[in-house]
Amino acid sequence: MTDAAGVRSVAHWARRHWLFLALFVAGAVLRVLATLAYQPALFHVDSRRYLGALENPDPGETSPLGYSFLLLGPVLHVAQDLMAAAIANHVVGLLMGVGAY
Repeated sequence: MTDAAGVRSVAHWARRHWLFLALFVAGAVLRVLATLAYQPALFHVDSRRYLGALENPDPGETSPLGYSFLLLGPVLHVAQDLMAAAIANHVVGLLMGVGAY
């Protein structure tokens, strides 16, 4: 495939899925604004529980360990920054939108 054909193919796809692209871009912009507004991260009442599950795992009906060990733990281990965890959450949220589409 030549470069021109590739560009035409991408342009055709973008025209067919313009509404999804518009919503995706709007969602991404809102997520960037939220990340900038709440630095390093927005804490809710259950945030401490998820952070605490990394040190003292206690699986229960109200506190699943999947989030703490599959996303939060690896991100904090590598980046050691709550903002990185917030950005990872935003990326996963956008990818879930792509997957649902």
